[in-house]
This record gives sequence, C-alpha cells and structure tokens, in this order.
Amino acid sequence: MDQNFYYIGLKSTSASYTSAFTNALPAVTFILALIFRLETVNFKKIHSIAKVVGTVITLGGAMVMTLYKGPAIEIVKAAHSSFHGGSTTATGQHWVTGTLAIMGSISTWAAFFILQSFTLKLYPAELSLVTLICGIGSILNFAVSMIFVRDLSAWKIGMDSGTLAAVYSGVVCSGIAYYIQSIVIKQRGPVFTTSFSPMCMVITSFLGALVLAEKIHLG
Repeated sequence: MDQNFYYIGLKSTSASYTSAFTNALPAVTFILALIFRLETVNFKKIHSIAKVVGTVITLGGAMVMTLYKGPAIEIVKAAHSSFHGGSTTATGQHWVTGTLAIMGSISTWAAFFILQSFTLKLYPAELSLVTLICGIGSILNFAVSMIFVRDLSAWKIGMDSGTLAAVYSGVVCSGIAYYIQSIVIKQRGPVFTTSFSPMCMVITSFLGALVLAEKIHLG
C-alpha cells in the first residue's frame, strides 16, 4: 500500500518533491514507536531529549523543504534540451492529490516498519519473511490491478523504461531493500532504520536534476 501511494504521489508531483516530503518518515515512525511502546522517552537522559528534538527538526525541515522554494539552480543545463517532459513545472500535475498520497505513503510505510518489528520477534527468519511479504503483495496488487486497470494495452510488456522501472522496483526496492531493512530492524529497531531515509532526498535530487532535468531549489 505504501508503494502504491508513493507512486501516485510521485506521478502527480516530482521526484525531488516526493523524496523531500518523505523526510518526515523517521518522525512518524518515532511517534508510532512511542505509541506501541517500542521506544521510551526519559527527559532526564540526553539521548531521549535528542530523539525528541530530532523528531521536531525532521518534521520542520520536511515541511520547509516541501513548502518553501528558494532560487533554482541547474546542475546540468543541457538536460532541458535533451529531455522532453521532465520539467516539474508542467501543467496538469495534481499537487494536492500527490501530497495527500505521499502523506498516506509515509503513514503506511511507518506502520509497516512497526509491524515488521513485532513480526521479527515472533518470526526471526528474515529471508522467508521477505518472500512472504513480496509474494502476498504481488497477489493483492495483481487482484487490485485486474479490477481498476481495464485498458488491456497497459498489460503489454515491452523493452522500455516502464518495464525496467517495474523490474528494478520489485528486485531492488522491494526484495533486497526489505531484506536489509529486516536485518537492521531486528538488530537496532525501526526508528534507527528510518533515520537514514533523508539520504534518499540528497541522492534523488541529484539524479532528478541530472537525468530528469528537474530544478533544484536552495531551500
């Protein structure tokens, strides 16, 4: 579900915008971890205060980077002339719908980390757990797609970027990533795992400007 929301938000906005908004993932995960008592806060200890302050800074930073745009810079100026349709200023983008979808993705993604943390305590076999997650997810997504995707041409498989993106998403973003996440969650917990997600924004912004000719803003 989190990936479906993520792709809807990505399609409606831009890669940089989506990755910047998902910086709120560690904060949402920390809040859920507090609710389900996976994390504790003791204001007499420095590391607990650091967690709370970090959560506030993460949420504030995500909102500022999402809502405020400073002057634009271009990493590769020639990218605009070589790539058509990659500009984030194209008309018809549903930013409100995309933002709501990204918020749904963050919430369900954080809940997935919490659920995975509980599951690994009862079922510590990471590889088989990831296999079950990906297998059940594939079956459910196939069933939903059969209901909502009525255009038969959408089911055609060709050697294009769409097929490459689907294969990469399934193998790397789901299979390999879920397995590594399971190991880290089992060892250090869900909050520690999601604390590295802001690195995604840095990498995505750079690749978005380099490949998709997206504008990077100072702020």
